[in-house]
Parts: sequence; structure tokens; C-alpha cells
Amino acid sequence: MMKINLKTIPYQQLATLIENQNTGTATQLAKQIGVSRSTLFNMLDEIRGAGVKIEYCETKNSYIYTNGKRLKVNQPVEIIE
Repeated sequence: MMKINLKTIPYQQLATLIENQNTGTATQLAKQIGVSRSTLFNMLDEIRGAGVKIEYCETKNSYIYTNGKRLKVNQPVEIIE
């Protein structure tokens, strides 16, 4: 049986949506990744604190990366007995 760290899943979804510039508004994005708006803002603050610039672009109706740095999420998977 495989065990996946489920806490990384919203971050993985967030990273993909930002990379594809397909997030929508904060409310829409929070709903897409299954978290509250406040949790989303906390997640964005945490990522920004690591040096990744993320801003909302009204023209694209999406959050976008703005400094060349990206978020990459590796989900730990392990085999358990």
C-alpha cells in the first residue's frame, strides 16, 4: 500500500494552476484547490517568503510568477506494510 502526504496536494494543484496561468480569482482558486481563502493567502505568503514572487494579473485573471522562480512540489510516496 502506498502512503501519500495529502498536505502537498493543494500546493501541487496551486503550482500547476499558476504555471498554466489559469487560477481565476482568489475565491475561485481557493475553491479549485479545496482550501479556504485565508488558507490560500497563507499558502501564497509562505511561497513568497521562500523568494517566489506571485502576483495577481487582472488582464490574465490569474495569479502569475513574476521573478522567474517557480514552485515545484514533490509528493513523498512510500511503500508501507
